[in-house]
Amino acid sequence: MTLFSRLSAVFFLLIFCFSFHSFAQNSVAVQVEDYVILKNGRRFDGTVIRTMGQLDFDKIEFLRRGETEVYSPEDIQSFGLGTGEFFKSLDLPSPDGKQFIQVFYEGELLLGRGKDAFYAGKEEDMKRLTDKPESIGGGTSKPYKETLMELMQGNCQKRVSSQIRGAKLNEDDLVWLFSKYYECKGGEFTFYGKARPAYILSPIGRLAVFESGIKSHIKTRDRKDVLTSSPVIQGYAGLSVHSLRKYPRFSADAGLSFETSKLTWETQYNTSSIQRSGTEEISHSFVSLPISINYSLFKTRKKDFFVGIGGGYGVSISDSKFAIQDERVSFSERVTLEEGSFTTIKNGGFFYHAQAGLLVNLPSNRAMTFSAIFRHLGDYYSVKAGTNTANYHKLDLGFGVGFRF
Repeated sequence: MTLFSRLSAVFFLLIFCFSFHSFAQNSVAVQVEDYVILKNGRRFDGTVIRTMGQLDFDKIEFLRRGETEVYSPEDIQSFGLGTGEFFKSLDLPSPDGKQFIQVFYEGELLLGRGKDAFYAGKEEDMKRLTDKPESIGGGTSKPYKETLMELMQGNCQKRVSSQIRGAKLNEDDLVWLFSKYYECKGGEFTFYGKARPAYILSPIGRLAVFESGIKSHIKTRDRKDVLTSSPVIQGYAGLSVHSLRKYPRFSADAGLSFETSKLTWETQYNTSSIQRSGTEEISHSFVSLPISINYSLFKTRKKDFFVGIGGGYGVSISDSKFAIQDERVSFSERVTLEEGSFTTIKNGGFFYHAQAGLLVNLPSNRAMTFSAIFRHLGDYYSVKAGTNTANYHKLDLGFGVGFRF
C-alpha cells in the first residue's frame, strides 16, 4: 500500500469515527442541570430529556428525583436549560396558538423563536415576523421590517432604523438589532445568550502530510523524467476569520507555512545518436504565505463540512546533495560523465490550492479540522538533459489535521 493510500484510509477513518461519535451523542439524553417554573412560580431543578442541540419542543419530559413528568405549554410558565437557553409558554398569533418559545431578549419588548418562525412584541401581544414580500407604494418591503419599525417607535427608532432596514430574518441579525435597541433605550431587560460579534478572529495551527507529483509542461517525447519525493511535512500557523454575522457560511484563513522534503530526480533523454541519463538528490524546503476562503456546505451544531479555495506566494530553498549525468554516443563504447546540478527549482512564485474537509466543534469555542488539500505550483521544475530542457508543474495532494483555538 502506497503512502497516499495509507493517508486516504486514515483520513476517512477519522471522519467515520467523529461522525459515529456525534451520532452516539445525539441518541442519548443530555445530562445537565435544567429547571422548570410552574404556573404558581415554583421552580424545580432537574433534567429536560432531549437530544443534543434540540431547541424545538412541543412538550418536555422533565426528570426529577428519578421520576419523569411531561409538561405541555399549558402546564408550566417556563423552563430553562443548563446550557443557557430559556423558553416561555406564550400565546402566539393565530394559527400558531400556545407554544414554547425560545426567548433571546425579555423586557419591554420580547424577542423569541418558535420552531420555524421568529416573534417579537409585548408578552401579551406577540407578533410573528415574516419576510414574505408585500407591495408598498410601488416598491417592495419585508413585512417584518415594518413590524419592527412599529414595535420600536419612540426616541430610539432613529438610532436603530438603519439596522432594521439592513437586518435579515435570522437569529444573528435580530439579536444584534435588539442589542442596539436596548443599548439605546436602557431599562430592565434580560438577554439569554451571548451576543455574537460581527466576526470572530481565532489563532489556528495545522500539521499536514503531502505526496508530491509532477505534470509535464514543456517536454519532448524522447524525454523520460521520474521524481521521487519523501513525504512533504508541512507546519502551518495563522489566523482564521469565521462566524461572520452577515455571511455565516464563509470564513477565511491566512498564515505562514514551512515544509521540507527530499527529492530524487531520474532523467533520461534518447535520440538516434545519443543516450543521456542522470540522477540528482536534492534537499528542499518551502516557506509560503497561503490564504484561503472557505464555504460551509453542511453545518450542524457539532460538525461543519466545508470546501475552500485560495492561493499564496512561496519561496523555495533547495540544496543539491548529489548530481551526475552520463552520456553515451551510438556506435561508440565511450561514456562521458558530468557532475553538477541539472535541476532548477523556481526560487519563488504564486500558487493556488483547494481543500475539502470536516470541522468538529469542541468546548470553549475551539475546533479541530480534518482536510484534504490539493496544491498547484506552475513551472516549478526545469530539468536539463544535455541541451534538452523539460519543464514541470508541481502537484501536491495531502491531508491535514488542524486546531482552532
